[in-house]
Amino acid sequence: MIRPILHRSPNTSHASSAARCVFADASSHTSTVHERLGRGFHNSPSRQERSPASLAAVKSRIRNWDRLEKYMWGEYAVLHLPSEEKQQKKTVSNPTETGLETSTGKHQTQTVSEPAKSGIETYDVDDWWEKWYPIARAETRPPRVFRYDDQGHAIYNPYCGSICSWQTRETVDAFLARTANIYGTFVRAANPYAPPRWKPARDAFSKAGKERLQMFSDFMEFYGSGGEAAGKRDLGNIVTERAEVMRNLTRLATACQLVAGKWLLYIPPDKAEEAWRKIVTATVNNELGSEAIMRRNALKNRPYMEGEVIKVYSHDYRDKLGAARLLEKIKNLGVLDPKKEYYYKSDALSHLNLFAHNRWGLKTSLYTSTECFEVLEAIELGISPRVAS
Repeated sequence: MIRPILHRSPNTSHASSAARCVFADASSHTSTVHERLGRGFHNSPSRQERSPASLAAVKSRIRNWDRLEKYMWGEYAVLHLPSEEKQQKKTVSNPTETGLETSTGKHQTQTVSEPAKSGIETYDVDDWWEKWYPIARAETRPPRVFRYDDQGHAIYNPYCGSICSWQTRETVDAFLARTANIYGTFVRAANPYAPPRWKPARDAFSKAGKERLQMFSDFMEFYGSGGEAAGKRDLGNIVTERAEVMRNLTRLATACQLVAGKWLLYIPPDKAEEAWRKIVTATVNNELGSEAIMRRNALKNRPYMEGEVIKVYSHDYRDKLGAARLLEKIKNLGVLDPKKEYYYKSDALSHLNLFAHNRWGLKTSLYTSTECFEVLEAIELGISPRVAS
């Protein structure tokens, strides 16, 4: 619907890769993204796993590159000579003198003295490699913090070291006391027994998602400028395109590994702290979801909402049955109001600042507590989970 009214770029390479990811009808780009994310940066071979020949080749390239650079700029005489020889400066002389002739960016002839050769020859590439390889490798690996509990089970905390997050070495009571007066930011408790997460491509999703929403804004502006006679037809076009936008965002979130979902629990202020204590205790004991988040006074700018908001996460928003069972566990904790409706939302939409009552009219919630309880009741009656959902 949107293609006829938008001007195409004469050169397709001008479009960002994020935008092409949204509209790629073929699965080639998506499969490539999956392959890259599936490999993960931390699956690259470690230094111990490299063959001696491969490591020697890398060191040789480093040696050659470094020599060339230092020859060109004459820096070995200053950087790699003994202190008593560092006083010897590079001098401009005629090319007949003993030394290595180089040229600067201004095409001036310079000569690097003979002591500089000894600096090159004594340059320790192995020492350089040992110093910088761990740093370069650490920058390309996601943080992994593992330890083991008393029963020998591996536990993992993605927020290790964060002052606003629960730490595996502290009790729940200590965590609650430490974060009781934190306002204006998220307080988190991650399930230490949940499997380690792939690092999602949040930047790519945010860029492509915002571009898609801007295109939908242009679409709505175009069809909203018609007269009353065309109003009904234009409304139908907008409704159709709105559904297409949600399909695009869902496909993009899947490709970028942003598949986490969350239940939004609005708790009255006088019951929020007790509910938070129960949810944190169940989360860190592997009895609830993958993570729980609370932000005090988060709804002060939203007068149509009351209370404090607590978010309980699950691994995959596409698993409706898993979301329903998570809601049942939350209900068993006694923190839900049976008269209220609760909503389940994809976490990816939060990265686009898509909330309820947005200007595009997009529905941000995927499931409601009513329909999830109906699914669970149908399963108890022997109906297939696929049919029930």
